[in-house]
Order: sequence, then structure tokens, then C-alpha cells
Amino acid sequence: MLVCFPLLTGLAFNNKTEKKKCNILVITVFYLIFLFLLVCRDLNIGNDTYGYKAYYDAARNMSWNKIFILDAEWEHGYLILQKILSGLSVNFRWFLLLVSSFAIFPIWDFYKKESEIPILTIALFLAVSPFSMYFSGMRQIIAMAFAIPAFNYSRNKRPIMFLLMVFLAFMFHRSAFILLPMYPMCNVNITGRRIWFAVPFIGVVLIFNEQIFSFLVKFISDMYVGEIEQTGAYTVLMLLVVFVIFCYIVPVEESLDKDTKALRNLLLLSVCLQCFASVNPLAMRLNYYYLIFIPVLMPKIAINRKPALKHIIDTAVLGISAFFVLYFYYNLIHGGSLNIYPYVFFWR
Repeated sequence: MLVCFPLLTGLAFNNKTEKKKCNILVITVFYLIFLFLLVCRDLNIGNDTYGYKAYYDAARNMSWNKIFILDAEWEHGYLILQKILSGLSVNFRWFLLLVSSFAIFPIWDFYKKESEIPILTIALFLAVSPFSMYFSGMRQIIAMAFAIPAFNYSRNKRPIMFLLMVFLAFMFHRSAFILLPMYPMCNVNITGRRIWFAVPFIGVVLIFNEQIFSFLVKFISDMYVGEIEQTGAYTVLMLLVVFVIFCYIVPVEESLDKDTKALRNLLLLSVCLQCFASVNPLAMRLNYYYLIFIPVLMPKIAINRKPALKHIIDTAVLGISAFFVLYFYYNLIHGGSLNIYPYVFFWR
């Protein structure tokens, strides 16, 4: 349903409307189904969903003094939101609707405006972006929603508004401090010739990942951080490196606009952050804020391909889309992550 309905919509309207409107329709159908699944899931779907429900029920009796104390267990932004909404309605399902809508609306709005190849965007969102997190980590998905306006303010060089978005995100999940490098990365021009200067930097991050990660997590509460350990999580890192190579070899550099180059820079930052996943299983949380931009970047690169690569890239787009969709369902069938499969509706 999540993939077939948007695909059938695209096929049905492909010859009946202009391409941009068709792209918007496909992305919209996907996100309406996605929202429906988020809201209508059983509370056992997602590792943390039931815990959030229990905390929501308790919030009505929580004093405002407890919410504003400095050593609050959770971030103040989420506690305030929970306190207000629990006072308006005891129904956790409405809270789930509001949080899910707020979390995915900025991504839907960004994707429908920027996506050049909707099926590739959807495939990458399912398999590369933190899709599973939306069914479990409610505080962080709210924080991740602020990454989209933060990017918009970064590319338009509005530092005050950018810092405000980062602060609001931080109020919902402390890992959002990692958004701070977004602003300079969106305003530096890293061309194909300059990419070689980034390679040694990424190598240094990978070699000294334990020490760098230990420093970074000082900005996060201990509740998010485990001990340094070798996780062997290199698969996503290798995939992101392949994406970087693709993004610098395939396009005509002169045809890339400023926004596409900014997104490409964020991919480089994502590669650096992924270097930490091999030393701590929670390090992926730092990268979630940047992985959500890849589903827009890759189609833009494919559209701006070199003329000699047209047939190769067109075939590759279909192959990559099919591969990631199949990979997504393969992971679900084999348990996936964060306990989101098998999916169960709340009325069952």
C-alpha cells in the first residue's frame, strides 16, 4: 500500500497532467498513507510508543514546577507540549495524530517542491532515511522536523532564524545540536576539484571516531549515550560513500544550482557523522537529521547527469528504486528495526 498506491497514481496521471503536478500528487499520496499508518498503529508498534503513551497519561497530573526544573528527565519542549495537549484531551490517539502530522508535514512540503523523481525519493526515504524512527521516537521526530526549515534558512543566509530552529529542535531532543554545522556547510562551494580536500578530513574522522564522538556526546544527556563499543556498522557508511562518488561523477557541475550543491555538502557531513556509527549504536541518531535530505539530492543529481550517461543513469534510477524498495520489505519481513513489523492496526 505504501509503495503501490503512489506508483499507481504516478502511472495513472503521467500522461494526464504536467510532470511537476504529477510529482506532487505522487509524493502527497505517499505521505497521506504514511500519516495514516503512523496514527492508526497499535501501541505495540515501535519500541517506545507504549512508553510515550504511559508518560502522556501521567502528564495531566504532572506539576508545572516539575516540568521546568533543570534536571528534568526529558527535554522541556516535549514536556510542555505533552502537558498542554494532555490537558486538552485524554485521548493519546489525538496526540499521536498531532505529533505525526507535525513531524512529517515539513518533509512532505520539502519533497513535493524539490523531488525530481518521486519513486526514487520514496525508495530512498524508506530504505536510507530513518523511516522506522517515525513509528517509535516521538521526541526526535519532532526535532527532525525542524531540520527542514533550518536548511531553508541556511541556504537563504538567515542565521538568526536558523539558530532559532536549532534551538527549538534542541528543546525536543538534545541530539539536535548536531544541526549547527548545517549553516556553514550550506554556504561553502565544494566542487569536484575541492572534494579531494574533504577526503583526508573524513579519513581523520574515521580514524579518531572514538575520541571525536566522546567529545560530541558531552552536549547530550547521558540517557542517550552508551559505552564506546565496536558495532561493525559500516554498511550505511559504504553506501553513503557510493552516493558521494555518484554525486560528483555523474552531474554536469555547471548545471547544478546552489541548493543542490548545498544538499551535496550535507551528504559529505552525513558521511562524517556515519563514521561514528561503528563505535556507538546510538550515533546514528546524530545522522538522522541529514539522512532525510538524501531522497531529494539523489534525484537532482540524476536529472543533471552528463549527456553521455543519460541511458545508464535512467536505467540505474529504475534499478536503484526497485532495489531499495525490495530491501525495505526484506528488512520488514526479517524483523526490521524498532519493532515496526508486523504492522498491526489499533482496532485489531
